[in-house]
Amino acid sequence: MKGSANSEISIAIVGGGLAGVAAASAARCFGFKVTLFEQSAYLGGRVHAFDEPWNRQTVDSCPHAAMGCCVNFIDLIRRAGIVDLFERRSGFPMLAPNVRADFSPSRLFPAPLHFLPTLRKLPFLTSAERTAFSSALLRLARLPDDVRLHDASFGQWLRENGQTESIVEKLWDPVALSALGDAVDLVSVAAARQVFVSGFLHSRQAAEIWTPNAPWREVIDRRLGDWLAGQGTEVVRRRRVMWIGGSDGRCEEIVFHDGEAAPFDAVILAVPWHQAFSLLTDELQMLTPELEQAASLPSSEIAAVHLWYDRPLGDFKQALLVTPTAPWLFRGTSVPTPGKSVDEADRRNAYLHQVVFSGSQHFDWCDEKAGVAAALDSLQRVLPEVGEAKLLHARVVRQAKAVFTRAPGAEKLRPTQKTAVENLFLAGDWTAIGWPATMEGAVRSGYLAVEALLESLDQKKELLAAELPTSWLTRKLLKRKG
Repeated sequence: MKGSANSEISIAIVGGGLAGVAAASAARCFGFKVTLFEQSAYLGGRVHAFDEPWNRQTVDSCPHAAMGCCVNFIDLIRRAGIVDLFERRSGFPMLAPNVRADFSPSRLFPAPLHFLPTLRKLPFLTSAERTAFSSALLRLARLPDDVRLHDASFGQWLRENGQTESIVEKLWDPVALSALGDAVDLVSVAAARQVFVSGFLHSRQAAEIWTPNAPWREVIDRRLGDWLAGQGTEVVRRRRVMWIGGSDGRCEEIVFHDGEAAPFDAVILAVPWHQAFSLLTDELQMLTPELEQAASLPSSEIAAVHLWYDRPLGDFKQALLVTPTAPWLFRGTSVPTPGKSVDEADRRNAYLHQVVFSGSQHFDWCDEKAGVAAALDSLQRVLPEVGEAKLLHARVVRQAKAVFTRAPGAEKLRPTQKTAVENLFLAGDWTAIGWPATMEGAVRSGYLAVEALLESLDQKKELLAAELPTSWLTRKLLKRKG
């Protein structure tokens, strides 16, 4: 193991989401004595699950997927030896009323033209709309780097560049909602450019979809958790941190919910943006005003409507529904709840489908019944077989602060991983990493937090995985002006 001289340096990581897991894995690579604290019974953070009493199964609260451009997330699962839990696909279907289009790259066209055949055949856009979309996409990719793009509305930019409401509703909004947590009018130009260019144009592999064949609790809590423990990380679940105290510009101890305190040489704070500031004592808060600012990052709700049918709907694992609310449909994965018996009668031969709405805080849902009705309306618009299927059970799970959103001006509120407290570092997809609220962003932040820790010890290292290579044609066509 690298950095054996670090074996006497104790690192506490507060928060067992992907950012904390990634930070723990990187810190152990350099020989630090690492303890990871998670207040719940499971690792995973916002990638969590619930126990459904109807059929006594554990179900992911919301489906998640990675893309080929998520090079650091893929690096983490490869190092952990759990790539076998994931399925890779080159694209996904887009379902509109009476129409299905497979959004996947062509093998005959090099990047960044690999999606051109798909775009030219999208049946729910007119020929003029397809041309307008392709032109705007290239124009977006070739924008010069300019800090002002972080403050500009993407929706306004689209309309200034010939995008009709129809194109926005059917293509731009669905991607913005999925990747950035809100509609185009509520995200910045810079954020949208990063998503569309990194996710679709740079290379053919970038748009690959990575989805697990097992529930996320199995992936993160058991497989990644077991791997961390095997690497020497002390993983402590059900241990709530009440505050982090210190003086003279340093963290000195962590105090837990039961009043017990423990000293550490350094702390990596890997909790959500709206919780970090409150975990510090007054003296440390005085040194970290950026965390108080980060607490005001705009957030977005995600709602997942879980529907159990008597038969599978469609022949796909996930699909984008081209409807006014632009939800995603996932074929769900669930397992028996630990410690509870499940027989065939309990399973009832039910097939789980999950309809996911991003930005659901904008919906006028007064109760769970309204959420189910919205999901059924979307399905009935694009899947005629829904009328023949029998709905056996439904549940709505809403997460009010599921993600922060990259609204115009929000980039200024994202702190770096290094703080003015000498031995306090930050991890989380909300920190300054240039990515939206994604699993990739979380893993990147964990690696960068350890980079900052190493730099403070004069052991500077670059831990981020290399980006996907781009072809000469991509570099030529996407060469930015100005």
